[in-house]
Amino acid sequence: MPALLRAEKLVKKARKVFADGHHADSQNSKRRFTKTALGKELFDLAELAQARGWSAEELLSVEIKQRERRFHQQERRNA
Repeated sequence: MPALLRAEKLVKKARKVFADGHHADSQNSKRRFTKTALGKELFDLAELAQARGWSAEELLSVEIKQRERRFHQQERRNA
């Protein structure tokens, strides 16, 4: 599954599990973007990664794996 879709699914699951809003990554939700601005930001980030010789897909996959580990650890603590 593409990394961006995996990230969306993980965020959705985390919001359901931590419905009180107290999950590890809630600080990022304070930034406000329009749909257009967010699309441009995503494109710019992919462009930046490519300019540095990195794969945005791979970078996001690594980040997802790290967050999944933290998510599962927090899930176990809350169980």
